[in-house]
Amino acid sequence: MKGGQKTERVTPVVFLSYTHKDRDLAERIAIQMTDFGIETWWDEWEIRAGDSIVQKIGDGLGDCTHFIVLLTPRSIDKPWVKAEMDAAFVRKLKDSVTFIPLRCDLPAERLPPLLSGLLSPQITDVASTETVVQLVNDILGLTKKPTRGSSPIVLDHPAAPYSPAAMAVAEYFCRETKHAGTFDPMVSNRDLAQATGLSLDDTVDAQHELSYFVDHTKQSAEARHVWPKPAFWPEFDPYFEHNPDPESDALVIATRMLNDPEFPRRLASIAAHLDWPPRRLNPAVAYLMDREVVRHRSFLGMEQWVAGVIERTDATRRFVKSRT
Repeated sequence: MKGGQKTERVTPVVFLSYTHKDRDLAERIAIQMTDFGIETWWDEWEIRAGDSIVQKIGDGLGDCTHFIVLLTPRSIDKPWVKAEMDAAFVRKLKDSVTFIPLRCDLPAERLPPLLSGLLSPQITDVASTETVVQLVNDILGLTKKPTRGSSPIVLDHPAAPYSPAAMAVAEYFCRETKHAGTFDPMVSNRDLAQATGLSLDDTVDAQHELSYFVDHTKQSAEARHVWPKPAFWPEFDPYFEHNPDPESDALVIATRMLNDPEFPRRLASIAAHLDWPPRRLNPAVAYLMDREVVRHRSFLGMEQWVAGVIERTDATRRFVKSRT
């Protein structure tokens, strides 16, 4: 991958702090957060008869990635809520938790001084779905929640060094392509946003993040068409169980190019020679092209291929030698 090493992506866990006078509202928030795929710590779900309340709350605070405190005129001065906020704020100062003050019927000027510099969203006393959805979007780093079909991308690929929106776009291309060839597929931003469940802004931002791997026309954001470059396939196929190891396939091709003087150069002939469909051959060839292991040429009428012809070079020999 070009652009840095892969880093672990942490699955969010929310700790919900509230006063029991706001119990019904807190319950609705906790249920909706859970329905939208966010693991939520709420005391009535976590503390059982005979448990140490202090220990359970301490464990919940220690494990959370996001601390949400429900601030209302009934909770703002409660000692227990203040104690939980103090503990969470200490973790915030250590950059280990995101602190979210969630207001209901409480003007921003009534926030404690330490919270006045934080964005404090408002929620109604009926816990409107729209507000909770935006809260989920903020936690996931999106401006609009992806469709349920996109959610497993976040959960199944925690080590992916890309945002959930970028992975949603990548998953769409891997799912919709026929051959992993040139302009396969090409889709408008409007259709891409609809297919992934992302907002138009998130779709455009995802393309910017994936600019090494995708290209697009020069139209307005909504009318713009986007498609994957050859380098896209060896990078993202392994995440979505298509050709899980293009690098190994690339080594097979490079080795055969070195050892077999009669090994074909045209991709169509290579596919027939190896008995590989274009969907398998193209990511492997793209891997070699992206790393300049082979010389390649393109020509008209090669829509299902990432190149027309590939040829061995000294770099081909070095590539094989370094891996055998």
